Amino acid sequence: MECILNDSTIDEFGQWLREKEKSEATVEKYVHNVRDLSRYLAGAPVTKMALIDYRARQREQYKAKTVNGRVSAINAYLTFMGKGELKVKLFRIQHQLFADSQKELTKAEYKRLVLAAGK
Repeated sequence: MECILNDSTIDEFGQWLREKEKSEATVEKYVHNVRDLSRYLAGAPVTKMALIDYRARQREQYKAKTVNGRVSAINAYLTFMGKGELKVKLFRIQHQLFADSQKELTKAEYKRLVLAAGK
């Protein structure tokens, strides 16, 4: 059976999220993100390849963390619809272990901070 996004199922999805005790902000964000996918698909069925293409196009415009939030919303919708096999993977985000050298304190700034902390 095809999975086609429509306002009715998206509204039901929002209700399902509320029943799962998600915060209202999460419900609004997830519903907004699924409606955005619906506009992108313009009535076409949800397929794995369409979702992979959508994720790639989102990545052209947004940071990986933002796209991952959108993909998480879509994956939750797919779970709700019983279409878990269509879920797409999130982007891997490598965490920065060290601060950018531009954010490092100079020796003079460090001394000024130490003096201020001692007062």
